[in-house]
Amino acid sequence: MNLVMRLAVVVLSSVLALSLPACSADPFVGTWVLNAAQTKAAQPKGAPSAALEGTIITIRDARGGKYTATSEGMTAGTKLQTELTFAFDGKDYTPVITPAPADTSEVVQAFERVDARTYKSTVKVAGQPVMTNLVAVSADGKTMTATMTWVGKFANVPGVAAVFDKK
Repeated sequence: MNLVMRLAVVVLSSVLALSLPACSADPFVGTWVLNAAQTKAAQPKGAPSAALEGTIITIRDARGGKYTATSEGMTAGTKLQTELTFAFDGKDYTPVITPAPADTSEVVQAFERVDARTYKSTVKVAGQPVMTNLVAVSADGKTMTATMTWVGKFANVPGVAAVFDKK
């Protein structure tokens, strides 16, 4: 799988981490399941799907203003697990991916809050932004949509609008 597809997998598997406010009664804390029927992932012709199949993501309050998102799913026939601990402080955080892809060691994500139900992150490779993510939760707290847009040298790669249902 090429670097672009691996980055999309990393971002999709950690996307829920983008949407956690800093309060204990957070509607995002819990378990979320990818709704494949509602997810729209335009892929370049012949490229493997960047979306994790059967993704289940669990969000926990890690205390001290930090959160941990763990995910498990399949992509291109490979089971991937990801863990990301972060805060909304604009600093870069590195996801832990198992099995560790050889070409994503320089991948980091920085997080910021847009409003009460919307968050943005920037994914960087070797210090250069390659993707932005905008995550919004529905008013009823049951659905979350993550819109991923490639930027910079990957701007020609189609984006992904992933939809998750709260379990």
